[in-house]
Amino acid sequence: MPPPSKLLSLADDVLEQLDERLRQSQFSNYQAHSEWLQSLGHTGGKTTIHAYAQAHRQRIKSRTITGSPAQLAVSTKSADQRIECLKVAASLVPVGVPVAQIKDVAGDLYNWANRT
Repeated sequence: MPPPSKLLSLADDVLEQLDERLRQSQFSNYQAHSEWLQSLGHTGGKTTIHAYAQAHRQRIKSRTITGSPAQLAVSTKSADQRIECLKVAASLVPVGVPVAQIKDVAGDLYNWANRT
């Protein structure tokens, strides 16, 4: 299981700006995006940005997007968190446990991680 993207730990406004920059550059020029993040004091090499961009692009292609860029950034982050919770849940339960039970554990993890 690959580790979660380090970019997901960026502040929502920075992640939103990165998403917009990626769209404007037609998901290319990762070196420039890396330099931009570094100018803001963040880390993120072009390989990390490329992996994030490809996953983000796929999420965009796989659904119809409505709402503001800020809502999209939150939605994207939420979807990534849910996927990570599902991966953790799958690694915690014994082999042969029904998928519905794994989803329940993942939901509990997600709710725990996002409680206010």
